[in-house]
Amino acid sequence: MERTYFNEIPSFHVFNAFSMALDIAECKSINHAKRIAYISIRLARALNLTEDKIKNVYYAAALHDIGINNYNRSDILDKKTNWIVHCKKGEHILKRMNLPEEVYIAIKYHHERWDGKGPFELYRNNIPIISQIVSLADEFDSIFDERIDYIKAKYIFTEAIIKNKNKRVSSEVIDGFLKISEGERFWLDCKFNNFDYILNKILPKDMLNINLESLENISEVFAGIIDSKSKFTHNHSRGIANKMYCVTNILGYNQVVQKKAYIAGLLHDLGKIAVPNSILNKNGKLNTYERGIIDTHPYYTRLILEQIPGIEDITSWASNHHERVDGKGYPQRLLGCELGDIDKLMCVCDVYQALTEDRPYRKGMEASKAWNIVNDMIIDGALCPLATKKVRLALE
Repeated sequence: MERTYFNEIPSFHVFNAFSMALDIAECKSINHAKRIAYISIRLARALNLTEDKIKNVYYAAALHDIGINNYNRSDILDKKTNWIVHCKKGEHILKRMNLPEEVYIAIKYHHERWDGKGPFELYRNNIPIISQIVSLADEFDSIFDERIDYIKAKYIFTEAIIKNKNKRVSSEVIDGFLKISEGERFWLDCKFNNFDYILNKILPKDMLNINLESLENISEVFAGIIDSKSKFTHNHSRGIANKMYCVTNILGYNQVVQKKAYIAGLLHDLGKIAVPNSILNKNGKLNTYERGIIDTHPYYTRLILEQIPGIEDITSWASNHHERVDGKGYPQRLLGCELGDIDKLMCVCDVYQALTEDRPYRKGMEASKAWNIVNDMIIDGALCPLATKKVRLALE
């Protein structure tokens, strides 16, 4: 039974989930962004920033890697240019998410250096304090290893930042870090596996809640990030989203379900953030190993979205799009009786959208040919006949 309502969600859960997606894309620890957010909040409090400013510290820290250009980094020849692209793209993306200006300005300048040798060559107090905080936290996580003894970690990092005093960030920020890192709690927290618990304890009060419209806006942004990994999928997620909205509208679902189905379409390929671009753009048939890698993406879609309580229906619709009614789909091998009505609609929409789009090894098919293949998949036991009939009637 599809849920016909939506309760607002604490922004903490939403941004933690999407920060996990960014960490997966960069092959980093899934606690990377969360640990940076934890350090940044602790450091901001040591510097006596206001709670309102600390909220912006959290958003900037959690999403600091949102501009990572991991799919065309081979085209970038030097580190400074890479930083400029990364930071400008992060600024642009966060503007689209309607976060406060202070957040996207902080992201733009989080690779600046106190000595003026950063990508934009800002100098000393021209660098926003939030940028400095996130920068130092990011430096910490590049050195910190969860597996080593915290006493050893404390010695290594303390020595490193004192050596770079007045080069990367201000003495004030470094002194703030030394203050929070004096106690054992800081180091033990950084080693703790359940970082949602650790981070939740220190969040600023009265964090924003995410409503359905805000979730749609954030999902649009991440759909664009995923689809831009390949020139052949530049409009894939939005195409699925539009089809799901159209189908659920014509079938008489209420506006909340229509909106959630649209969001599920936007996010269904979120897990492709874990798939190398060389596989997504391969000009030819995938081998067994490559197919195995790409088949993991619905698993990662579910893993990421399950971090957000209250969107279980969206998570299901998004992550079940490669299941089959005969139980031969992936990654869970669910049977038709285990799939909901909208799950089945999503499966059909995804197949049809994929067939009619250009791919590295073929041109997109005409609608009639695509529907013939869809019908063959019904005969083969892959797709639900009733769901297929509904989708075709709605789209034609």
